[in-house]
Amino acid sequence: PAELAQTVSLYTEMIHMLHAMYESKDSTEHMMALGLMDRIFYAGEPLDRLPRLLSRWTPGMFSREYLCDLIECSHVTWKLLDVNAKKCLESFPSDKLSTKRPKDAVERMNLTASEFDKETYFSRKFVSNQIVFMYTQLLSQYAVNAAEINRHIVAYLIRLCKIEIKNGDGDEMEFDDALGKNELADKTSTMEPMLYNIGLLTVLDTILNDKAIRDKNDFEALLVFAASFMKRFARASEENPMLYVEALFKHPIPHRFCELSTNVYVNEELRMIAVRDLLLEDQQRFEQAEGNDDE
Repeated sequence: PAELAQTVSLYTEMIHMLHAMYESKDSTEHMMALGLMDRIFYAGEPLDRLPRLLSRWTPGMFSREYLCDLIECSHVTWKLLDVNAKKCLESFPSDKLSTKRPKDAVERMNLTASEFDKETYFSRKFVSNQIVFMYTQLLSQYAVNAAEINRHIVAYLIRLCKIEIKNGDGDEMEFDDALGKNELADKTSTMEPMLYNIGLLTVLDTILNDKAIRDKNDFEALLVFAASFMKRFARASEENPMLYVEALFKHPIPHRFCELSTNVYVNEELRMIAVRDLLLEDQQRFEQAEGNDDE
């Protein structure tokens, strides 16, 4: 672990340097940064080792400093991917991606980056019960953490809360059209319910009740997030009281749990039954109307 901790520390410095090169006004440095990013993140076989490092973290095996380096590296990585995605979107609007042909190496790298689905990448590589537990463990040390580390943790949790669960099943869209505003219609689901666990709720409760940090600017972002999150949890638990029970357990398929808990456990089968019943009611009304017309 000692050698790995040193390696991660150096890797974090490298990502910081990469970010500085990307933001540099020197065109050569910026081009070098694009080339490195293309190889690390966007290539067919990317060299990014951060997801593997996150997945291999084990409680009690690594130091707090190692964990801080991991979280800082993750934060800078996503800061870099976000700003590059924004610039690529300006250069290559989504409606012109299929017709755009790169003129040089820089345009080719930008085009490749514009096709990169960072939301899917984040949800697949940076979201798991283990990673959320890792962030929660470090957040529990909020009083001794550096201010930027606490802000990095908050940034990760906010990003996770905003990730929408994409459903590519066309049948469900047809069900929603048929159900209209019916209570069984599919609701937009995010990954936020994954954070409704006893560990994080306990840590946030401790933070909100800690009088020693209330007037300190370093903890302002943390307190705002904690208060907002607890309010959202209270509203969600009013709609689905089972969340108080769900918070006690680890869910092996987080995406599925988030979708079901948001929809109060209404699944595709129940929607199919509801659509069938609605269609039968429409048919009965139509037949009754035709019978009345014949009379």
